[in-house]
Amino acid sequence: MDRSFVRILGSVTLREPVFVDLTAFQGSPVQSTGQILIEKSRADKIGELYSPYFEDYVTVASSGLSSLPKIEFHASSNVTPNLLILTGEQNADPNDVYANYEIAETVLDYSVAQGCKTFVSCTVFRSRRAKDAVYVASATSSEASVLAERLGVKTFGFGRIVSQMGPLLGLAKARGFRVISILGPLKSSPEDETLPGILLDVLAEALELKLI
Repeated sequence: MDRSFVRILGSVTLREPVFVDLTAFQGSPVQSTGQILIEKSRADKIGELYSPYFEDYVTVASSGLSSLPKIEFHASSNVTPNLLILTGEQNADPNDVYANYEIAETVLDYSVAQGCKTFVSCTVFRSRRAKDAVYVASATSSEASVLAERLGVKTFGFGRIVSQMGPLLGLAKARGFRVISILGPLKSSPEDETLPGILLDVLAEALELKLI
């Protein structure tokens, strides 16, 4: 394997789907948000992304089956808008610029081929100044302000947005697509346990998405 690739496992006919990045580190509230969204949207796994830039190991199931590190694409045509959801905890070395761009471009190319024109990410951050439950950012300050007012949250103003997918949203913006980021502050307290549900509610409201 000399570059990242998507292994196709199935297909779902999607109509103007929204791409939602819910990749996150193990135990992150974002990971739980992804699991809930997949369940509530009745999404099917349609692909797996493998990369030589992921960590060099294999996982072994109780059945003895081994597999390489990967991230997964799930698709749902059961909700409006249709969804293409990316989940998983794998990521490249944050100091390897080429690797992060190569993976992000592979994800972006596949998502665009599925019809995605809006790209949304959910992530978490730490800041002593953060007080509100959720923040939003967008490709333009005007859209971020409008979105924050509609959702009753704040615009993000705490510096860099760090996510597993690194430059994905930046690349999507550079290609002229709509991008939105929904961010929740980690506080290392019982409040973090409620964050997955809060992130999901804000995501659904932002996309005007009705879930079961």
